Amino acid sequence: MLFIVKKFNGAHIYFVLVLTVVAHSTLKAQDTPPPVNKNAAKTLFLKHCARCHGRKGQLSFGKIPKLKRSALNGMEIGKKIKSGGNSMPQFEKNLGPEEIRLIANYVLKLREK
Repeated sequence: MLFIVKKFNGAHIYFVLVLTVVAHSTLKAQDTPPPVNKNAAKTLFLKHCARCHGRKGQLSFGKIPKLKRSALNGMEIGKKIKSGGNSMPQFEKNLGPEEIRLIANYVLKLREK
């Protein structure tokens, strides 16, 4: 907490600046995930996913599911992208956490169309 005293027309005015509130709101803003960069997400999806899942997540054959109908949430999709499984390769060595997050959010958006 910081107190500042200012003299205004002969009277003392006290200003109180509460730094903890400002620091808390700054930290809270950093905890919020950044918005999806649609162009980057789509580019990553087309590069790494479309050959098996289709450009719009509509393909399905064998064990490859239609992403438009997937019941997985964003965390589960990210985990699947990272670790793979069944016939899906793992991408954790090729993609960073931010890229995986972008693709997972993009897959979620495919369901809305």
